Amino acid sequence: MKESKLPLILITVIVFLGFSILIAMMIADTTDVVKKDSLEVRYKHDKDHPEKKEKLIFLEARSKSGIKNIALHYKLADGSFKIIPFTRIDNTHYFTALVPGDKRGKKNYYYITVEDNEGNQITLPKQKKTEKLKLYPLISEGKASFILKLLHIMLMLTTLIILIHALYYSFSFLKEKDEEVPSKLYSLILWGTITFFITGFPLGCTIAYQVYGVWWSGIPFGWDITDNKTLLILIYWLAILIPYRLKKISPSTMAKLIIFGTIFTLALFLIPHSI
Repeated sequence: MKESKLPLILITVIVFLGFSILIAMMIADTTDVVKKDSLEVRYKHDKDHPEKKEKLIFLEARSKSGIKNIALHYKLADGSFKIIPFTRIDNTHYFTALVPGDKRGKKNYYYITVEDNEGNQITLPKQKKTEKLKLYPLISEGKASFILKLLHIMLMLTTLIILIHALYYSFSFLKEKDEEVPSKLYSLILWGTITFFITGFPLGCTIAYQVYGVWWSGIPFGWDITDNKTLLILIYWLAILIPYRLKKISPSTMAKLIIFGTIFTLALFLIPHSI
């Protein structure tokens, strides 16, 4: 194996691992399955639904003794809970309940209780031995522009391709010390930062407003994971570009920071969107 192929091999491994983790997260079964004696309940939670529309909650419950009662406990604004009964679908093991719709961006909460004829009881989500009650979140969403979502995704992929390209040149420079590479690295990171800024802020904030009714929920206004990781990524790449432009860091240091930053950015990309 030639040493010159090492950067390409390392990049291939990093990208393969990143996409493997992403695919595994996408296809993973997130169904909650809880059993107690002969009672078994299966429920797959979906936290998103269109604004001002009722949402159908669907679950499966089985017991040798038969199901006595299934209820959805919907949290109201005053902290109390409204009980919404589930209805059996014909003579099957499947049950449904309807929760009310709400305005765009409103987050509501609920939990589910199931009891069979033997007195076995199950609460979903599965509760830990703490005083705080664990609840399912439910977020009412508006509709985002298809064009904006397409541009957002395309620019995010463009950023990713640019960073992978920069990652390759960084490995190559650290190995071969080609003096022409640093200028290429700077240009790549500059354009990568520009495309990331466009997709993360003008486009990302507009889509967030269309869907959730707020432009920004990150620091200093909140702790939203998606907004804060977007801000963190932008600050990191600016912290490389500006010092290098001012000749405060060496080309070797820039290359090392690019390697770490690309892996860091890919890792943050894997964190699911939320608000």
